[in-house]
Amino acid sequence: MAAILNGNKNKLRLDSLYIRNSYDNNTIDKLSIPIAENLVQKFDFKKKNVHLFFPIENRKEVNTWHLYNLIKDSAQIHTSTLNEESEQWDCITFEKTNNFTTTKFGVPIPVNYQLSKWEEMDYIIVPLLCFDSLGNRIGYGKGIYDEILKKTKSNCIKIGLSILKCSEIKIDIEPHDVALDYCQTPFQLHQFTRPI
Repeated sequence: MAAILNGNKNKLRLDSLYIRNSYDNNTIDKLSIPIAENLVQKFDFKKKNVHLFFPIENRKEVNTWHLYNLIKDSAQIHTSTLNEESEQWDCITFEKTNNFTTTKFGVPIPVNYQLSKWEEMDYIIVPLLCFDSLGNRIGYGKGIYDEILKKTKSNCIKIGLSILKCSEIKIDIEPHDVALDYCQTPFQLHQFTRPI
């Protein structure tokens, strides 16, 4: 039953993981640089609240440290951390001079931070494994970002980052899924229009 409800997501997730894991870390890093450079050319992050994920070392994720270094002096950077008491993800902000540590899950977080609000975000940078031409995305399957994205204001710009190109296969969406506004790959910015 779960496989039916999940449509083609499991296969697309596994296929994308296989391809991404075939890249070495040096290649991932090289492909992450034009992603960051293209974003700062196309979006004005100055004096904006930008929620940024930081890459988990062994996951072959887009290296967002490049983007962080390009915008940290002009934007207010936010990220998230798991609140173990509430079992919810807190939005947090921090000073650019802050040092980082990693959680037990390997997620980089600032050593010192203050709570902020999801509703304050002007941009949210979203990790993913796969995306399609309608802006639907597949993550790791835990629904973390679907919950986070529902808490942002309606005009918050949702930007996915992907090493891989847009999937030619349309993702079978579920009621809880939240689509992206854009997705930046190393070579192209995809802008999505959704049917009304």
